[in-house]
Amino acid sequence: MLGLVVGHAAVALRRRIGPAEVEVAISIATPFLAAMLSEAAGVSVAVVIVVAALTVTVRAVDRQTGQAISSPEARLVARHVWSEAEVMLSAALYFLVGRSLPEALAALSHYGWLRLDLIAAALLALVLALQFVLAMLVMVMPWTPHMPGEDGRPAGVLRVAVVGAWSPHRSAIALGLALAVPTTTIDGRPFPDRDLVLALISLLVLGSGLLQGTTLPALLG
Repeated sequence: MLGLVVGHAAVALRRRIGPAEVEVAISIATPFLAAMLSEAAGVSVAVVIVVAALTVTVRAVDRQTGQAISSPEARLVARHVWSEAEVMLSAALYFLVGRSLPEALAALSHYGWLRLDLIAAALLALVLALQFVLAMLVMVMPWTPHMPGEDGRPAGVLRVAVVGAWSPHRSAIALGLALAVPTTTIDGRPFPDRDLVLALISLLVLGSGLLQGTTLPALLG
């Protein structure tokens, strides 16, 4: 409910603001506002931010008139701002994981590299299968537009679902979630299997980037 309130408030403000810079500033401030309110209310920060973001996304375009809440100039500025922010945040997360991973791997020496790699590969296969199922569900929805193929005719549902499932790879969000796992529990004991979570997610991200990033051009072809 808190996320819905924050999301609707952000949409209402952005509809009434003209300057693109101010609108982008509000879009950047929205997750921070959601985090502050969720901390004050004692609820999950991640859930509130995600619900607020989904609310803004759903309300971004008026379904009756087709009018967007943002001006073309604001959308262009926001795209560049968020692209730069994504690069900086991703770099910071990779740096933090690089500092934490050697210690985590040292604590998991009894598992062995082969076992960790196999588990990470199984997780990656599970995520890709789930993405494929979700992509298939989206493609069969009546309101989903048909994707054109190279010859201009609609591409097959299966082909589009495969590309849709293979295109997004695991990156900064997965690393952020892994780093968010606390080192200790509330009573001060070490958080169980934190090193295992960090190591598996890091291997998952690395494997996803190498596998999907290097094979996507061939798949698209």
